[in-house]
Amino acid sequence: MVSSHARPLARLVFLSFTLTFVAARVVSLLTTRHHMPNIYLHVRGTHVHHLNYGIFLLAGVGSYLLFRLPSARGLGRAAIVYGMGLALTFDEFGMWLHLDGDYWQRISYDAVIILAALLGLASFGPSLHRASPGYDEACDSTMEPSPSSSP
Repeated sequence: MVSSHARPLARLVFLSFTLTFVAARVVSLLTTRHHMPNIYLHVRGTHVHHLNYGIFLLAGVGSYLLFRLPSARGLGRAAIVYGMGLALTFDEFGMWLHLDGDYWQRISYDAVIILAALLGLASFGPSLHRASPGYDEACDSTMEPSPSSSP
């Protein structure tokens, strides 16, 4: 699904997505059951859902990647923030469809499971050209530049 040099970034996205989703669900559950204080942001009586934080994180990381052109270290950080933004946004996916809906909608779980499966495939699945019928392992070595050849 992704090239071999992008796999470490895909794994960072997958890991941060999974951890952030679990953390968001645990905090929501503990807060609604009054096992932890209400840490939600309210603006003039309106609850600001964490879907909004996710949107801001995605917008920020997109801007960073477009305008900053980061180093490898910066790409790793961007991958982590991207995974966090995806998790916060897709955790409340049901609210995209039903703005007055309940947080615990089934469609939110479905969206997260589908996205996690795609991220897992991108992180750990075979590359597309290796999964295609008739792929020859010898092709792999000819597609990569040899260390002795330089432009």
